[in-house]
Amino acid sequence: MCDSLGLDPTPVNTHYRDATDTQERERYQIKARTSDGRAPNVNGLQDVPGNHFDFLVVVVFEEDRRSVRQAFKIRHSVVEAVATLSARNGYGFPLNADIVARNGVTDITDQLT
Repeated sequence: MCDSLGLDPTPVNTHYRDATDTQERERYQIKARTSDGRAPNVNGLQDVPGNHFDFLVVVVFEEDRRSVRQAFKIRHSVVEAVATLSARNGYGFPLNADIVARNGVTDITDQLT
């Protein structure tokens, strides 16, 4: 996935981010979800107010977990505006039509298919 997006993976023990774009000096957190036909929940985001990443990449796979259904690159400011804190899973939000239509959200599905 990092190769398709032109990103460099971070070391396994790096907190709050999974990849970087070293040329642009941008930090990425990446989440993958499986689709069951409903809007997937993006959760497990830690310390969103800490501003530890610049973009969140969400990849939604078909139920077979092989094919990408959709993928989005979401600015941290959007994540911060829509995410709520859960007692169990850190911060999260539903990846619904209202969120993907916001400024700061880019459909990157074509880059991964």
